[in-house]
Amino acid sequence: MFTVLLENANGKSSPWKRVYRRLRQASGEMNWMFSADQALLEAERKIANIHFLVDKDVEELALRMDTMQQEAEKFQRQLDYQAASIASIGELNLTSIDRRLTEIDDQMKLFAEKLRENLQKQKSTDEQHVASIDIQTSEICTRADLDKLADEAYTAITSVDDSQDRRLEQTYFPLINEVVANFFQSETSM
Repeated sequence: MFTVLLENANGKSSPWKRVYRRLRQASGEMNWMFSADQALLEAERKIANIHFLVDKDVEELALRMDTMQQEAEKFQRQLDYQAASIASIGELNLTSIDRRLTEIDDQMKLFAEKLRENLQKQKSTDEQHVASIDIQTSEICTRADLDKLADEAYTAITSVDDSQDRRLEQTYFPLINEVVANFFQSETSM
């Protein structure tokens, strides 16, 4: 239709030519914006695929590390069991019942002496430190103290959130700029 109107203008600069030129220009801008969106979506899709593959590989490596660690622990237990079960021919493992009883008696005497010493120490410390009922063992928190703690927690959460936002911008903003620059470069080369 536009070509018919343009042919009817007989080479003169008609308003239809200007309208046609503006429509082509607007169409080109819309195509560029659509292409930029498509390129950005494609880049995000590729990044998501790469992250998926990396996450999958990391999970697989972690699983393999866990199985290797379990096998190493199993081998260590086997070695410990073998070392404990192997008895040397030169060792004499004969134990006398009388010797064992004397060892038990000696240990009981040592335990009784230590128990007496501990009781004497405890009595002396109890006499020195008389407890008072008036001593408070816990602080009473006011509403202002609780508000202050809540504000500190909120501030900490906000600062962590802001730092995460900055890290994401530092990571992905250069990538988006690179995609747009590559798109412009491909458009100018065509």
